[in-house]
Amino acid sequence: VRGRSLVALAVSLLAGVALVSVIVDVPLVARLVLSPDETVGALVLVRFLVAVPVGALAGGWLLRWLGDGLVASAGFALATAALVVMGSWSEASLHAWTSTAALVVAGLGLGLLLAPVNNTALAEAPEDAHGTASALVIVARMVGMVVGLALLTAVGLHEYFGAVARLHDQTDTQALVGAALVQVHAVFHGAAAAALVGAVLSGGLGWRRRPVSGAARHTFGL
Repeated sequence: VRGRSLVALAVSLLAGVALVSVIVDVPLVARLVLSPDETVGALVLVRFLVAVPVGALAGGWLLRWLGDGLVASAGFALATAALVVMGSWSEASLHAWTSTAALVVAGLGLGLLLAPVNNTALAEAPEDAHGTASALVIVARMVGMVVGLALLTAVGLHEYFGAVARLHDQTDTQALVGAALVQVHAVFHGAAAAALVGAVLSGGLGWRRRPVSGAARHTFGL
């Protein structure tokens, strides 16, 4: 692991932080403001999950003309914007079309950066280490998800208990829902910060498109 490979792993880790915030907290918001039914939360999250593979395909297609860093930075920028919007959701937000737009943009953005990160890792690794390079990218993303979930949840719970302590009536169910949304806002804002750092670091992947070597073409089955 050296040079651009190290940058790719750092970018993948930050992508995991942003990814897990959406996967965990969007169903939580749905259960808070729509219905306690888990199916409802899952259906809301589907809007994001469908957009991720679409973004991944678009990212791979764009690499025909654009550099890894440019595509990854664009993906992180989209994710950052969407997470900032999600960090201001109110109890009525999931009833509006704008929530679907935010989820789709977040999914497209996080999907968009998958191909350039893997492309960089494979380009920097020798042919006999392509499997290891791909595995390291996935492991970095999983570490980002696990560590990100722990850190963002800790920050969110701190904000939640602070909001509850400020309530005049701590048995008021509606007020407690508002306090729970404060927790969610903290998580999304933290994830947006991680995505913004990822957008900056992605520049280290390279701005210009690099031709795919014969070995890489064989690896991808091209």
